[in-house]
Amino acid sequence: MAARLASALLPPLELAAPARAQRATSARAWLASLALPAVLRVPLVRAADASAKEARDSSEAIRALAAAAAATLDGASRRELERLADALAAGAGD
Repeated sequence: MAARLASALLPPLELAAPARAQRATSARAWLASLALPAVLRVPLVRAADASAKEARDSSEAIRALAAAAAATLDGASRRELERLADALAAGAGD
């Protein structure tokens, strides 16, 4: 979910800021309804919130989420999040 939100900062899926803000708000409400471990809840909410901001913010939040969830993610999932964070960081320099 966090990766999908963050991908809206990059082409070809790029969304306008108001749409990203609405999605982030909805994601935050949905996350609040889930029973998540605290170690994952905070990074997930931060990643959702960062998706409404700049690519650099989202890159940092995705990296933090990947680190927090490392023990529960398989290698392919961790690499996917790292690639997304790299793409967001590269997009932040544009």
